[in-house]
Amino acid sequence: ITTSSGKPKISWSAVDGATKYWIYRCTDGKNFKYYDCTTKTSYTNKATTAGVTYYYKIKSVIYYERQNIASDFSNTVSIKSK
Repeated sequence: ITTSSGKPKISWSAVDGATKYWIYRCTDGKNFKYYDCTTKTSYTNKATTAGVTYYYKIKSVIYYERQNIASDFSNTVSIKSK
């Protein structure tokens, strides 16, 4: 995790077969909620408040038999927005 123009930017390794990645976010490190989705292996969170620490987890998603099947959560990463 790094920052891009002061905003949190998370990156991860591609998962074989994954068609997208679900991003979960919180500010307390505990109560993660679905936040956004991407097909890329990085994500810049532009909607943040300076001085707040944001925590992120990722799920890789495979589309199989007309449904999304998600992995377990990734490890948690965090960074303070600037």
